[in-house]
Amino acid sequence: MKRKDEMLIHTGDDIVVIGNNFEARTVRVQSYEDARHALCQFLKNSKVASCTHYTVAYRFTDKGKKKQHERGEDGEISAALEIL
Repeated sequence: MKRKDEMLIHTGDDIVVIGNNFEARTVRVQSYEDARHALCQFLKNSKVASCTHYTVAYRFTDKGKKKQHERGEDGEISAALEIL
């Protein structure tokens, strides 16, 4: 497994709709700690850090084979639910 500071972040193509820019970034996580670290890595990018809104969603299967998931929006009601 890669060290946490070496998470491979995938970035999608930008989509512009009525002057709003939408961009997707993904990373594989295996724990809550990975998810928190990935968010910190995303926010180190000045383009991401300067966004008006962002939506976060993650899910993984833990070591006990239980599915874990969480989502969060900063005003974009139900946007993260669509991601999951």
